[in-house]
Amino acid sequence: MKTAVSIPDDLFKKAEKLAKKQEITRSKLYAAALRQYLATNWREEMTRRTNAACDELDTSMPPAVERAVIARLRDVEW
Repeated sequence: MKTAVSIPDDLFKKAEKLAKKQEITRSKLYAAALRQYLATNWREEMTRRTNAACDELDTSMPPAVERAVIARLRDVEW
C-alpha cells in the first residue's frame, strides 16, 4: 500500500543514509522500523495488562512460607 507521511528533514536524511548503507529501499527501511516499533509497543502493552491483572490477585503468603522463600533467595547467587 502506498501512503504519504511527513517526517522531519534530519530524520529523513538519516534514514536515506541508512537505507543506502544497508542497500535496501526506503520503503523496506520504513516498514522494518514500523514493524519493530509495533512489536515493542505490543510487548509493553502486554506487560501493562499482565501487571494490571496481577495487581488484582491476592499474592500474599502464609508467614512461614514467606520466611522460607526469603531464606532461600538469600542463598541464590545473583
